[in-house]
Amino acid sequence: MKGIRLAYNKDIKKEKERIFDAINTVNMILSLLPSMIQETIANKEAMYKATSTGFINATDWTDYLTEKGLPFRDTYQVTGNIIQCCEETNQTLETLSLAEYKEEHVIFE
Repeated sequence: MKGIRLAYNKDIKKEKERIFDAINTVNMILSLLPSMIQETIANKEAMYKATSTGFINATDWTDYLTEKGLPFRDTYQVTGNIIQCCEETNQTLETLSLAEYKEEHVIFE
């Protein structure tokens, strides 16, 4: 603020109001958060089912193959082929057998 010209102080004053309002809003929300978390009941079965329907863990396979030494451009292609196989056979990444993974690339263990 030291190098700001005199006329700009009024603009900054208006911005401070918005910042203080935002801080007050966040404080009110944070005061409610502990009781919300305490009252939340997680349906683990529904959560597991929701995560198994998509291919949310496909990046894990890409990381796995990259760690095994396969270049990323190839891991991307292999993972895409595996997902395509899953969609065609109506399976998930968890239900594919090791043999099916090895069909895509021999690096799987």
